[in-house]
Amino acid sequence: MGTGNLAMDHCAPKGVMKVDRKAGQVFSLRHYWQSLFRYFGLRKVLIWGLESVFNMMLSPLPILGGSWLRKLFFKPMLKKSGKGLLTAPGVKFLHSYNIEIGNRCSLSYGTMLNGRGGLKIGDDFTTGPDVIVLTVEHFYQDCNRKILEQGEYESPVEIG
Repeated sequence: MGTGNLAMDHCAPKGVMKVDRKAGQVFSLRHYWQSLFRYFGLRKVLIWGLESVFNMMLSPLPILGGSWLRKLFFKPMLKKSGKGLLTAPGVKFLHSYNIEIGNRCSLSYGTMLNGRGGLKIGDDFTTGPDVIVLTVEHFYQDCNRKILEQGEYESPVEIG
């Protein structure tokens, strides 16, 4: 049996990642990670690693001090970060290299921002608790196939 890998589908919309394999083939984790490096590149995969560590260490910290530390560590990884960003405990950033945040924004408890498809947030934006903003989604139309076999698509989100 062969092993599958992820590849860009040239017939699909921009940003679609599709599993390129035949039925019955083994889908190995090694090939999945190799495909991620080919598709996204070393820089973005390394940023994900840093994001994981920073999210784990900094997310639980209280607003006082924690908000400043989250901004200090994530600001260099964000595409753009305006002045006056306030983050509550539980805030997490994914694919921060593609997130732009305006001035005087406040992210409440448990907010998660995923910028893979591109995320722009304007000035004076505030979230409520546990808000999740996604810019990527899996295809899942075929209930007879695993979700990872059906690919993903990205779509930019602009707020404010």
